Amino acid sequence: CGCPIDPKGGLDRLAEWSNTRKDLGLWVDSGQNLFPFEELNPDLAADWKAKADVVAKVYKQLGVRFGLPASNDFAAGSDYLKNWFEHAGMQAIAANLVAKDGKTFWSKWQEWKHAGTAERWAVTGVVGVESPTAEILKSVDVQDPHAALAAVTKEIRAAGIENMIVLSSLA
Repeated sequence: CGCPIDPKGGLDRLAEWSNTRKDLGLWVDSGQNLFPFEELNPDLAADWKAKADVVAKVYKQLGVRFGLPASNDFAAGSDYLKNWFEHAGMQAIAANLVAKDGKTFWSKWQEWKHAGTAERWAVTGVVGVESPTAEILKSVDVQDPHAALAAVTKEIRAAGIENMIVLSSLA
């Protein structure tokens, strides 16, 4: 992981460990893991995209099923992020994002069934934006998280699902 004291290993070690555990259940990502800021420095873009590609590879190995496309994750643009989710083999979810062009690569929520049980879970998420010039705002309208979550919760309950996981990048 690069820690100077007591390094435990990074994503590769986590992937190796997860391969030995088949009872882990559901892996999710709450976003903000690809880029350090909402706007990507052009001089560092290639390095950060290379890191993001490694994260996608490991997430696929881990079996991460759902992820929240958070504001920093949009720093390289919507098309890049859509391709990243496909490369990672993940379903993007966000209750409070509305694409300005009407084309989305995420859903408001998804159902997940816990293997070997009758449990049904809904997975959703909400995103916040820190900067009025954030890259996310070029392609997406960010709705009020509370109102969006209330609306999605009604949909989930109407589908007969009682259990819910809410991912959030909000501070």
